[in-house]
Amino acid sequence: MTPHAEIIQGEIVSDFTTAAGAFSLTNVAVLSPRNGIIVLQDPASNVTVSNTFGWRGSAGDTAIAIWASGGNQWRPLQVQCQ
Repeated sequence: MTPHAEIIQGEIVSDFTTAAGAFSLTNVAVLSPRNGIIVLQDPASNVTVSNTFGWRGSAGDTAIAIWASGGNQWRPLQVQCQ
């Protein structure tokens, strides 16, 4: 059985502000665990990350997200500094 991805890194699809409830990542790579997969989602689609900390970001910037199994959602761990 292949493990569920816990940490991912991707490219922010479009600019978002601190008021945004979520943002999307494209070109996603699984950082942990090795050989992990993203489940509960079409692997060809963008990954939605809940903007739980009210951060902002720009299209093309890099972001890292962690899987919050309690909420069945991706939450940001780091967004590229401006």
